[in-house]
Amino acid sequence: MKTFIALITFFFLFTGLQVNGNSPDSDSSKSFQNDLNFEVNAGFYNKYMWRGITYNNGLVLQPEAVVNYKSLSFSVWSNITVWDVDAVKSNEIDFCLSISQSLLNFDIESSLNYYNYIKQEGSPNTAEFFLGIGYPAGNFNFFARGYVDIIAYSGAVYGEVGAEYEKELSEHFSFSATLLASIASKKFNENYLEFSTGAFNIATGDLTITYSPFKNFSIEPYFQYNMTINEDLRELLNTHSGFIGINFRKEF
Repeated sequence: MKTFIALITFFFLFTGLQVNGNSPDSDSSKSFQNDLNFEVNAGFYNKYMWRGITYNNGLVLQPEAVVNYKSLSFSVWSNITVWDVDAVKSNEIDFCLSISQSLLNFDIESSLNYYNYIKQEGSPNTAEFFLGIGYPAGNFNFFARGYVDIIAYSGAVYGEVGAEYEKELSEHFSFSATLLASIASKKFNENYLEFSTGAFNIATGDLTITYSPFKNFSIEPYFQYNMTINEDLRELLNTHSGFIGINFRKEF
């Protein structure tokens, strides 16, 4: 935890200059209110799955609170086991600090993510550094992103490359879809899957339908489907997997 606090301090020192405003003092309060916003989410899913790995096959609740200020964001996310089918409680709480910027025609996001596993033997708390680059083209966004573990499994790498599509259908309805392929380093697979080589792990497709009955509130059914790419991993991850759920989102 001390390591993560030190990294947070460095992260803010490194990025803080990019979000400092230059408005006069008389306008600072109004500017601050305009740039600050909040979001809360409550998602219910039929299982807890992360990067193709199933941690709980029963119903889970995944609440989240997000604070955004200009290009900075801080979020607290949790997984709470509601129905413990496999007698494996996968309760956890995660913290994320992120910053996003635009450079030329690219959208760049970086973050520090801390994973706190609650009473889970054999699952040490850890953290990852994230870097993502996106190229928007109309309704499409082509991206490449990577995660590097910096504490428990230092040097373990997980990467994703793919495309997102988002379309507004009406005043109240929109949908988004993502297709991506994931690659994991040998160290990631050894620690999370006891698989002794790096590989293209999974191909993933997901779909989100957003219904906004009124301003700043939305209901979002979600579907995800995974296909294991590496044949030797199919006994560990199954050839096909997926989950469904629904998320309730409120912005302030």
